[in-house]
Amino acid sequence: TLSHSPFPLPYWAKGKSQYIYFDPVARAAHERMEGLMKAGHSCLVEWPTTVAYAGIGLVSAIGGLLGILLVMKELIYRDVKVMLPTPTQSEGRLDECALFKYLPSLRCKVAWVQLGNFPTPVHKLTLDLDGRPVQMWLKREDMSSKRYGGNKVRTLEHQLACAVAHAERCEAEGLPRGRLFVLGAPGSNQCVAVSSFGAVAGAAVSNMWVLPEEPGLDNGLNMVGCLSMVGVESRALWGRTMTILRLVAAALLSRSDKVLYPGGANVTGALGHVGAALELAQQIHDGLLPEPSLLFLPV
Repeated sequence: TLSHSPFPLPYWAKGKSQYIYFDPVARAAHERMEGLMKAGHSCLVEWPTTVAYAGIGLVSAIGGLLGILLVMKELIYRDVKVMLPTPTQSEGRLDECALFKYLPSLRCKVAWVQLGNFPTPVHKLTLDLDGRPVQMWLKREDMSSKRYGGNKVRTLEHQLACAVAHAERCEAEGLPRGRLFVLGAPGSNQCVAVSSFGAVAGAAVSNMWVLPEEPGLDNGLNMVGCLSMVGVESRALWGRTMTILRLVAAALLSRSDKVLYPGGANVTGALGHVGAALELAQQIHDGLLPEPSLLFLPV
């Protein structure tokens, strides 16, 4: 009667002193187990070894995955590297670049494209701190460009120029120009900045949104801004880890594509802020502000 029951039954059900089987395969397996135990082979002795091997396998798998991620992180960090300028870039207004102005030997060694309006002004601000006036000077990086201001402009002047220089060299070798992949979240300022200046510099931009974003007006505006830009690709990939790894690995292995480190925080981008420090030193020398006792760098 039970074998024809419409309800799902386990392979075996334990009674008070015996096992009642509803599956012949389970019955045969249990009889085999009882035979081994009667012969002196205890199956319980093998469990610690099995668990130990399983633990070692799990740790090895996790370690291998972390190793792969660390290698990919380092490759992404180095992917948009410093490139020699193209003939077109060498003919630009190089005197507008603060880095080249004070280190002219780098003009023929580092690619650069003009995206911003520099030097940015310094404005004085007086704050009331517990009844005591405190003077501050603000380096107005938000006025670096009418297209999209902020500190990203300086980093992108070198990063986009190096990406375009790489694309032109690929094209000269008969390879496709490739795309510049930007990693971030839908509300990422980095994605918006690269999308805004990519066409100006001549780079094809693809945004890869790999992390979810908290709902908010600024994040929503950044997301809509990326989606509205002609020629810019934006893909929502958060929660799809294997797809992200596959796409990033394919871009890193490609001879044409480039992957930009999140936030643009790599050596190539830092050159722009070296120029900012030299620019600020010149403004101090010119008497536009006194030599500061403290420098605050918002990050």
